[in-house]
Amino acid sequence: MDQFKRVSLSDRTVLEKMILSLEPCSCEMNFFNIFTWEHAYDTHWGVIDGFPVIWFRNVDIILFPGGKNPEKDPPVTFLKELIGKMHQAGFPVFLNQVPADYLQRHPEYQEYFHARQVADEYGEYIHQVEKLIALKGRKLGKKKNLISQFRRLYPDYEVKPYSADQIPLCRELARKWSSVHERNLSELHEENALSRCFEASDPLGVEGICLYAGGELAAFSLWTRLNSDCCDEHYEKANPEFKGSAQVVNYETMCAMNRNYQYVNREQDLGMEGLRHSKNSYAPDMILRNWDLILKEGTAAR
Repeated sequence: MDQFKRVSLSDRTVLEKMILSLEPCSCEMNFFNIFTWEHAYDTHWGVIDGFPVIWFRNVDIILFPGGKNPEKDPPVTFLKELIGKMHQAGFPVFLNQVPADYLQRHPEYQEYFHARQVADEYGEYIHQVEKLIALKGRKLGKKKNLISQFRRLYPDYEVKPYSADQIPLCRELARKWSSVHERNLSELHEENALSRCFEASDPLGVEGICLYAGGELAAFSLWTRLNSDCCDEHYEKANPEFKGSAQVVNYETMCAMNRNYQYVNREQDLGMEGLRHSKNSYAPDMILRNWDLILKEGTAAR
């Protein structure tokens, strides 16, 4: 369709500003992810009636062009016309990542759409940053113990800000990490996305830390802003040869995030049991499951 073009790095200046004004509440509606995962979803975008519309062409998804900011709510009639026109053009898309609050504010959506909650594997793990620093409670006590062990083993460990000169070592650690983890299609897409991140960290506005122990890179983490009080943690990888490095890099990441953010979105588990177990072990404050809106049959022709 003429309104859309393939997303590129040069689009960040315009697109990211528009997205952030919506106060997005899904990691999908984040320019870093939109760009670095573009190869996986054949991602296109356009500005339609003043709204940034993101289209994942190969999975028939339009990301909801709104968020937590009610002043920027897209009218239900706009959504109906947008999806209806795409159906008429031969693209059977549906709206993805619609917040429950929007559905409550606009019950008139029911005239045109069916609502369906997103599947469990696409739930997003939301944490208060301060809780992951305090690590209070029995469930998180094991994390504290592993942090203490790491500090005893590596009393001279260092935390450095992520920067371009750290990238070669981060690439090598990521390669080692991948070699001992399952490599399904999602994992291969993630490797590609991480490579794109390394190639464009500065223009993407990536924040991060690198954890060193015994003079070696033991772990790193990378994140970007999601909305006014929440960041999106995209990657957190640790070398298992350094016992406790995964717990220490998480703790140090939260300390760094705490300067600017109240919450962190640690993204989805994509149905991978190991990843789900790891994410749940940090006792998320909530697992955010937004909604799909599917156009009712016959609505496109109205």
